[in-house]
Amino acid sequence: MVKDRAFQLTDLVRETAYAIHSFHGPGHDVAIYGNALAHRLKKQSVPLEQHVLVPIRDEDGSRIGDFIADMIVDGELLIVLRVASSIHDDQIAAALGYLRSCGLAHAAIVNFGGSKFQLRKLATHE
Repeated sequence: MVKDRAFQLTDLVRETAYAIHSFHGPGHDVAIYGNALAHRLKKQSVPLEQHVLVPIRDEDGSRIGDFIADMIVDGELLIVLRVASSIHDDQIAAALGYLRSCGLAHAAIVNFGGSKFQLRKLATHE
């Protein structure tokens, strides 16, 4: 069975981020990990955008604000970067909100802050 593109991208991000966490360990600012992830993915010819301004719209389409996405990989996968001891429910809820605002179906929370690397895959059902 062939995985869909979003799952393939998640696997690639997981492997790449794990290697970054193994090399650098916890303790750096989130920007360091984000830059390392972008650098290593670009070296693998993976298209991505960092610090993407995403409009948030109300149900009638009116723009009510913006948020800055840490990274969007290949136009399909929203990456939410964290440096916390672990991934918490409030971070999952926030990432799901970001996902809906982006109009994307898939996200991954990547946490570099704990002693063990964590990645949580999220998806919306639309």
